[in-house]
Amino acid sequence: MKTQTVDGFAFYRMVKLAASHLGANRKLVNDLNVFPIPDGDTGDNMYMTIRSGCDSAAGSLSDNLSNTASSVSSGMLLGARGNSGVILSRIFAGLARGLEGADTADIGTFKEAMKCAVEDAYGAVAEPVEGTMLTVLREAVAAAASAADYEEYADLLCREADASLERTPRLLDVLARAGVVDSGGAGLVNIFDGFKAFFEGEADVEVESVGNTASHIDVSAFTEDSVLEFGYCTEFLLRLQNSKVDVNSFDESVIREYLESAGNSLVFFRDGSIIKVHVHTMTPGDILNTCQKWGEYLSVKIENMTLQHHENH
Repeated sequence: MKTQTVDGFAFYRMVKLAASHLGANRKLVNDLNVFPIPDGDTGDNMYMTIRSGCDSAAGSLSDNLSNTASSVSSGMLLGARGNSGVILSRIFAGLARGLEGADTADIGTFKEAMKCAVEDAYGAVAEPVEGTMLTVLREAVAAAASAADYEEYADLLCREADASLERTPRLLDVLARAGVVDSGGAGLVNIFDGFKAFFEGEADVEVESVGNTASHIDVSAFTEDSVLEFGYCTEFLLRLQNSKVDVNSFDESVIREYLESAGNSLVFFRDGSIIKVHVHTMTPGDILNTCQKWGEYLSVKIENMTLQHHENH
């Protein structure tokens, strides 16, 4: 019998299997990572992001689809890591937006929600680049729009995601030169494979929790004579403060415009009074000092991308 609706429990299992499939292949995804910086952590970042969503939903499981999707999205917002992880969190935020208020979703509702996922993912990236996970997402969702049930939707989604991933080197020269497909797109293919596995009846597989993500730093990889080639991967959650701005009427584009001038590879979005930022910059201190004019930090992560690149190689 074909699946006509999904509820909160079903959606949680879909996401859990997606995490399982990605987790099993995250090293392969890491090894494809050459864009925007060849630091070899795309698979890890996407996995830790989606696992944060699973962990969040596990603590408040219900059959209400809207509540479960919102819980997954909230967990991914707080746990999002790296360029690919932040984009992934926006995919699920868009999906949650499209499912808002729904106890269950038929295939028509879910297809519309996936269109919201595409909108939110593209909207969060300051300069969307084709040949990346954004392209794989957009083309897969468009190709699956004719599906009549969830099984057909998952099948069409995976088929086009695979085909789109193979085309990414034609769209992005850095991939063609390296002889690889896009790493973020490969991670997304694994996530969609997990969705399909759910509708094919695959049993849940327990995978490791996110746990402590701190990693050993090889200080010898960046010496007194090293050159800061790639700058710093800077990520933070900023809570807007009423003592500094009128939160309800505040236009966050002022922050986005500043960040576009201060760095690159910007992924930026607002969720209520929280601003999530991922940016590559040579001067993270300047960015942190400036953004503190508008709020206070909930979390900050700064990593030397030159060191990451050398460690990966």
